[in-house]
Amino acid sequence: MVHNLPLLADGQIYRLWAKVPTQNTLVYCGQFNSNPRGLIQLTPASDLCGANPTQVVITIDAVTDPTTQGGPLIMHSRT
Repeated sequence: MVHNLPLLADGQIYRLWAKVPTQNTLVYCGQFNSNPRGLIQLTPASDLCGANPTQVVITIDAVTDPTTQGGPLIMHSRT
C-alpha cells in the first residue's frame, strides 16, 4: 500500500516495477497517478509482477517514456 504520493504534473505518471528472481532487470508492472482522495487502481501489465517479487519500485516518468527502464526513483519496498 502506498500513501501520500503527490499529484503529478500533466504528462507525468507513476510507474510500478518489480524485481523478480527470474529476471535480471526490473519488470514493468503498470502505471498510475494519485488523485486528491488518494485512490489508485492498477492492473498489472505482466504476470511476472505477481510472481513473488523480491522488491517493488515506483518511479516518475513521462507518459510517453518507454517502459523499458524507469525514471527517477520515488519509493521502493524493503528487500
